[in-house]
Amino acid sequence: MFFPSWALGVAVILIAIQIGRAISGRYSRASRELPSDSEINELRQNLDAMQNRVAELEERVDFAERLLAKHREGPSVIRAPDTPEARRTTPVPPTGRSGESPS
Repeated sequence: MFFPSWALGVAVILIAIQIGRAISGRYSRASRELPSDSEINELRQNLDAMQNRVAELEERVDFAERLLAKHREGPSVIRAPDTPEARRTTPVPPTGRSGESPS
């Protein structure tokens, strides 16, 4: 008998799927037990915790997106007012080569 190579490949894939289902227990759905109330409550608590974490992550992503949008608009330069008080509080960087103090 002659079988095309693609037919053998399909047969192998179908057999592998059936074996995987048998191992995972999909055929024995009737033998499964229903989860207890404590397990359901634990799953609900886990779901609530995960929803809270997702909401927190959404807030962080929104914050990061706002920062990126500000950065893309251009750096905002904050200049000190040109007053005598501002000149006294604004530090002046030293001039000269590194390691030397200004004279």
